[in-house]
Amino acid sequence: SGFRTDGISAGAGGWERDGYENVTLDLAAEHRINEAFSVFGSLLYVDAKAEYDSETFTSPPIVLSNDPDSYELITMMGGRFGFNLDLLDGRLKNTFSVQGFKSEREYGWGGVYDGSRQKVDYQGSFEATDRVLLQYGVDHERQEVDDAGGSTPLGKTDLTGIWAQAVVEPVDNLVLTAGQAKMTPLAPGLERPACSTMTA
Repeated sequence: SGFRTDGISAGAGGWERDGYENVTLDLAAEHRINEAFSVFGSLLYVDAKAEYDSETFTSPPIVLSNDPDSYELITMMGGRFGFNLDLLDGRLKNTFSVQGFKSEREYGWGGVYDGSRQKVDYQGSFEATDRVLLQYGVDHERQEVDDAGGSTPLGKTDLTGIWAQAVVEPVDNLVLTAGQAKMTPLAPGLERPACSTMTA
């Protein structure tokens, strides 16, 4: 798909138009091998340009209404692939997947921003009885920024998360849920406390 507009001046009183254009490719497919096993995948590609009017660093700031160098070039690419495995006549469902995403941004004034993310995850559910459903999962993600503002490397961060939830229907028309989640950055001193929820 695509989108394009000449736009208007982002700065009040400006004569230069600040437009936007976007080309997006989005694909997804799933194929079932048998009753218990299926594979899936998706792809995303975005190529865009956004024009705007920047501000000066004075106090108060001044909008540069006719600024041809204020624009942003954006390229994003992503994909996710995995499989589903159902066991115990469908009562035990498992989904495994890997995914990646990369974003590249270039600004007319010379700044750049390159970021990426990779993730592996597992999600499962077990239908213990007709009235009790257990859901759970775990994932590991790495985020990395190569450069920001044209000169400041921000490094990378690893995140590991685990969660579980129980859905219980003790009587008709009453559903109780209780869950807990924990995400831990793999860096000393940055661990996050667990989060618990209960609803009815």
